[in-house]
Parts: sequence; structure tokens; C-alpha cells
Amino acid sequence: MMNILKKLKNRKKKSYKDRIWELDFIRGLCIILMMLFHMGVALVLFGEIWYYFADDSSFLIGLAKLADSIVFSELVDVDLREFVVPPFFIIAGLSAAFSKNIYKSFIKTTLFALVISAVTYAAAIVAGDDFLFISHGVFHIFAACYLVYMLFCLAVRDKYVRSGLFLSLAIFGFVVLNMTNRGLINWPPTLFWSLIFQNAGYGGFWISALDSYTLLPWISWFFIGAAVSPYLYGNKKSLLPKLNRKWHLPVSFIGRYPIQFYAGHMVVVILLLIILTFVFLGPEWLTALG
Repeated sequence: MMNILKKLKNRKKKSYKDRIWELDFIRGLCIILMMLFHMGVALVLFGEIWYYFADDSSFLIGLAKLADSIVFSELVDVDLREFVVPPFFIIAGLSAAFSKNIYKSFIKTTLFALVISAVTYAAAIVAGDDFLFISHGVFHIFAACYLVYMLFCLAVRDKYVRSGLFLSLAIFGFVVLNMTNRGLINWPPTLFWSLIFQNAGYGGFWISALDSYTLLPWISWFFIGAAVSPYLYGNKKSLLPKLNRKWHLPVSFIGRYPIQFYAGHMVVVILLLIILTFVFLGPEWLTALG
């Protein structure tokens, strides 16, 4: 038994030392900020129920108003997204370039994206609110990025040629998006183009409101990561090995399992809010769901 425990300990230590810790750490920070944002959104959504049953001066209403003022402020809803999401996609591109099993990442991400759509679709139907349905959130775009990346890997074998190709595509994507945002290019207001450009103008049910991401600019950020990866991490080693100590492990651990934490935190947040609602309002609030 002691030998088995010793082997497990050595295996854990080896895994911790062999990983590129700074990528896990930055990814973990992004996930934490996204979880906090989603917690705020959940408070706002539950606030729609609380307004019917609680006094304006109650703790629940104050909590919902505070969350609304923070989550939908320009600093959080716009600036924080522009600060957090690009590194998230860049790291995904960096990691994809030296991943041993990119197909597994694609399948796992795609399945998780489909689960998100299925659950939020059911929630939208039950609540009668299209706002809840997520048809193309961040993990849907990740799945699309992985798919495009795999296709290019099959077509172009040389990693440095791919690097130049990815960089060219990233620049092209930013240029086209800039021209679109300035009104120099107009796209048909169809579902297809609205999944690529935020302002294509399609307003159908299949366009997410709660968690809306389009292919551009995010795939361009992914391509930037994939383009520089052979030069930064060609040997698959950390660029900051001397900083690889235990101080970053809690955040890096979250970064190692982004899907698990992303899925788990929503379940935990919703359960906690349901318990909080029962504590302050009792079971009467369930009538609002009818």
C-alpha cells in the first residue's frame, strides 16, 4: 500500500512540474472572472422572481439591484469581456498547437456546448423567456475554433507554415470585422452571418441573448495563439519555470479543468439561490414559475 501511495504522489508531482503552469494560471483567472460574472447574472434573473414577493427594502431586492448595477455596467459587461475573453481564446490556440489529443478536446467541448444549449432551451421553454436560451455561447465558439484548427492541421502538415497561415487569417478576420463595424461592408441579416458578425441584424430565436458570442473576433484571437505557439512553446516547456511554485496551484487547478468548473459553478450557484429564496420567501415563490 505504501508503494502505491508513493507512486501516486510521484505521478502527481511529475504532472504538476511538467505542465506549462502560466497557461493554466491565466486560464484559471479567466474562468474565475467568468464565474463571478455568471453569478451576478443569476442574481439578476432570480431578482425577477424576488420583485414579485419581496419588499423593495428587503435584502433580496437590494442584492438583485447591486448585481444588476455591476453586471450590466459598461466596466463589466463591455470592458471586462474585452479584457478576459481574448486571453481565454489565445491560450486555447496556444494549447491546441501542442495538444496530444486535439480531437478529444473538440469532442468534449462540442458535447458540453450542446448540453448548454439543451438545458437553456428547456429553461427558456419552461419560463417562456427566449432570453435564457444559449445557442452560441463561448464554448460553442471554442468548438468551432477547434474544428477549423483540425481541418487546417489535416491540410497543412508543417507547423511553421500553419503558423504563418493562422497569423494571416487572424489579421484578415480583424480587418473584415473592422470594416463591418464601420459600415463599409454589409452582410445579409440571416442566421448564418449573424453567427459570424455581431451586428449582422438577424433577430430570430436562435440568436443568443444571455450569452452571445460570434465567430469574429474570437477565432482571430484563437488563431493568434496557434500562430505564436511553435515559437513560444516549441519545446512544450514553461517560459517561467522559476515561478512554478505552489502559490499558483489553486488558480491553476481551475485552469486545468475549465469545463468541469464552468459547468459545476452554475449548478452550485442556482442551488444556493434556490435555497436563499426558500429561506427568505418560503415556497410561495414557486408559483412564479407557473
